[in-house]
Amino acid sequence: MKRTVHIWLGLLLSAFAWGTETVGWRVPVDLVIDGGLRNFEVTRMEGVPDESSYFEKGDAIWDLSNAIQVEVEVPPDATDADFDPFAPVQTTTKKIEKILFEDGFVVWNARSQMIVARGNPMQLAYVEQAVDLAGLPKQVVTTFEIIQGEAWQRLDIPCRSGEKASASIRGATAHVAPNLSSCMEWIDLNLLVAFDTPQNRCTINTALTLKRGAPVRVASWTSEGVDFTLRATTDVMMAWGLPVDGVQTQEIKNKVEPRPRIDDRHLDGKKIDDHLSARVWDVPKDLLRRIGSPTIDHRPLVIPDELNNLVRPGYLDAGPALEMNGVKFDDPLAIAGLDPHGGRLLHINTPINHDLVEVICSGGCEPPRLVELSFESRKWLATIVGRSGEKSDIRFGAEGSNLPRVEVAPNVGAGGWLVDVNFVITSPDRGVEISSAITALDKVKIPVGGDAENEISLTAEVLDADASR
Repeated sequence: MKRTVHIWLGLLLSAFAWGTETVGWRVPVDLVIDGGLRNFEVTRMEGVPDESSYFEKGDAIWDLSNAIQVEVEVPPDATDADFDPFAPVQTTTKKIEKILFEDGFVVWNARSQMIVARGNPMQLAYVEQAVDLAGLPKQVVTTFEIIQGEAWQRLDIPCRSGEKASASIRGATAHVAPNLSSCMEWIDLNLLVAFDTPQNRCTINTALTLKRGAPVRVASWTSEGVDFTLRATTDVMMAWGLPVDGVQTQEIKNKVEPRPRIDDRHLDGKKIDDHLSARVWDVPKDLLRRIGSPTIDHRPLVIPDELNNLVRPGYLDAGPALEMNGVKFDDPLAIAGLDPHGGRLLHINTPINHDLVEVICSGGCEPPRLVELSFESRKWLATIVGRSGEKSDIRFGAEGSNLPRVEVAPNVGAGGWLVDVNFVITSPDRGVEISSAITALDKVKIPVGGDAENEISLTAEVLDADASR
């Protein structure tokens, strides 16, 4: 099925001050162009379109510009319907058969198996929509590491998002159910891992939201005769075997490099003046289409002079779409920009407007809270990470046995500094079992039971989902 790019009229009529860039996508052309090179609108070029590190002498180059369909959506002529709030909104769609790159190109390089495009950042953003990386076939790869002293074991489990998978290797068993976010940065992961320890078989069951590529310590246990750590890492692999980060590249100083995202995470929470601050959210790359009108011009963000040293160019102006949803930009320095490549929204505004944008973005890619719970006595230490509002457990032996176990159900309160914890512990110290519900301050150790000889304490820590542990 041919990919269709929606470009608004303002894009075609505007003059851009941005320079051109050259970007490549290593994807099968048949997944982007209906019929691939057999499409009658795809033509073989004589030589390469221009000098670039993406091309070599003798490359077979195919022009794709006629095969990537462009649609221009323009507002209808003024009618009485414009004054009727209950009348359906009418739009007129005009189809154009050639992508409008006056000083650029969109081609297929048969040698490198890449789509290569040259244009300004706005134009490249629409080619990226045509490629539609998020819509191409892929799978989530979950990697578990089980570390017991000097022993180390690894399990890799590829699985499509929304499906279930399992693997058993040398006595270790893992079950996973991954769900990939629309921005492809976060993976909701339900997991169950079981393996043998020197004393009994251990089973860990929890639910996590992991940042793609960031390893996380899922659980650990230290007691007499038992010492293990379970770590998990998730990544996304395309159906043709490439990791998702290896698909898109950019020519930088005559070299082909991984295409960088706008590095704006450091701005999150930064105070601009007495009234304004900056917030950054991970959002779907098509956020503007989801929350705004298709007739809004998606233009480059105009950055106020006072913010030029803080905010980099390359954003689309997200202000008009957010204004349609009630966000106010009354201050001259208040702006909102969407990175169309990285899927991040930068918003500089007042706290009340941040709260509204938070609600608007809540269906996007902001991950739920993770909580690390550590139970400790003088003789043992158990740690498990789980998602707020869900149950997690570590147990030894079969369910229902009187062997050691830790069952938890944390809930993070508003502000992230209070954690309600329901828990059940069967301690390695024989005869000690505790079931309770408490409230703990973030990162503060508190006693939860036991006796003078074997007092048990709990530390609850709300984790930054971006951080590897």
